[in-house]
Amino acid sequence: MTTWQGRQRFATTDPPAPPQSDTPPRSRDERLAYHSAFVTIRTPAISQLATQVRTLMILGRHQQTTARPSLIVTGPATAGKTTALLHVGRACHLAHTRKNPAPPGSAHAAAPVAYVLVPPGATAKTLITEFARYLGIPVTTRMTQTQITDAVCHTYTAAGVQLVLIDEIHRLNPRTTTGAQTAALLKDLIERLAATFVYAGINVTVDGHAEPVTVKLGVWTSNTKSRRQTRPGPAGPPAGAGRRLGGRGSGRRGRPGVVCPVARTAGGDPDEAADDF
Repeated sequence: MTTWQGRQRFATTDPPAPPQSDTPPRSRDERLAYHSAFVTIRTPAISQLATQVRTLMILGRHQQTTARPSLIVTGPATAGKTTALLHVGRACHLAHTRKNPAPPGSAHAAAPVAYVLVPPGATAKTLITEFARYLGIPVTTRMTQTQITDAVCHTYTAAGVQLVLIDEIHRLNPRTTTGAQTAALLKDLIERLAATFVYAGINVTVDGHAEPVTVKLGVWTSNTKSRRQTRPGPAGPPAGAGRRLGGRGSGRRGRPGVVCPVARTAGGDPDEAADDF
C-alpha cells in the first residue's frame, strides 16, 4: 500500500464476489480469505468525508500563492481512520482514471493519489524518503534531504499527484527538534506540491487546545467520536502551521468533528466509490 504498485492493485482490484447457490462449498481457507477481503460501504460519514476532501481539492486548484488547505481525520485507535482514508483515496483514483483514461499503448498509469505512512521516530529525511519510495524515486545514502525533496517535488508534479494521504501523523512530536523539523518539511511540501494533503492519526490535538490544526487558510477536522462538523479553522501564520501538525496535547478532547464509523461487508460495486468524486 505504501508503494505505487501496491496502491494501484488496491484501487483497481474488484471486491470479492459472494458465493452462488449452485457453487460447491468453499474450504475453510477460501472462506477466511473471502471474509478478510471485505469492502467498505459508503456510509453517510464516509460520503461526507469524501465530500470534504473533494471540496478542499477544488479550493486548492485555485490556491496559487499560499499553501492549500488540508484535512485531518482523528479519533481513537481502531475507529476506522485508515480504512476511511484508503476509501477516499480509492474513490479519487477511480474517478480520475474514469475521467482521464490512459491513452492506448501507454506504459505509465496515472498516479493521482499517494499514500505515505509516517515511520516510528520519523525524521525529516526518513519521511521524505518514504515519499520517494512510494513512486520508486532512487535515493542514495549520499543524497541530502534537500536533494531528495527536490526529486520528490519534481516527480510528484510530473506524475500528476492530486491527493496525498499521510497516515499515523500522531507519531510526529513537534515539541522535539526532530519533530519540528519533520513538521516543517510537511509544510514545505504543502506549498510546493499542487496536491491536497489529508492526515490521519490517533487523537491528534493542537498543543492541547480544542482548536483545529491550522495550515494557512485553515483545516477541517473529522473526529471519529462525534457527529458534528467543524467549520474551517482560523487562519494561522506559516511558522505555526507546521509546528502544530501532530502535536501531543494535555489530554483535553479536541473539537468535535464528523463521525467516521466504517461499515464493512462483502460485495458492493467497485466503481460506486468513484461517485464521491
